[in-house]
Amino acid sequence: MPDAATDDTPPLCAHCGLAEDEHHAFTPIEMPPGCKCDPTNWYPTTIEEGVPNVCTAYVLDADTGHCGECEHDEPCHAKPEATT
Repeated sequence: MPDAATDDTPPLCAHCGLAEDEHHAFTPIEMPPGCKCDPTNWYPTTIEEGVPNVCTAYVLDADTGHCGECEHDEPCHAKPEATT
C-alpha cells in the first residue's frame, strides 16, 4: 500500500469505505498488528477478505512495489525496537 496512515486519518468503514461520521452504522476496517498502511488503500478489499496479516519477511514484487507475499509495504515489516 503506497501511503502511510497519519494521526488525522479517520477510521473507515470496512463495508462502504466511508468515514465514521459520514453514515449511521459504522464498522471500522481492522488493520493487522504492525501495519503502517493507510486503510483507504485497502478498501474495497476489506469488504470480503479483510486486510491480510503482515508476513515475516518483505519480498518485493517489482510489478506492484509491495510485498509479493502479503501486499504490505516495507515499513509494515519493520521489527519493533526492543525496550530496555
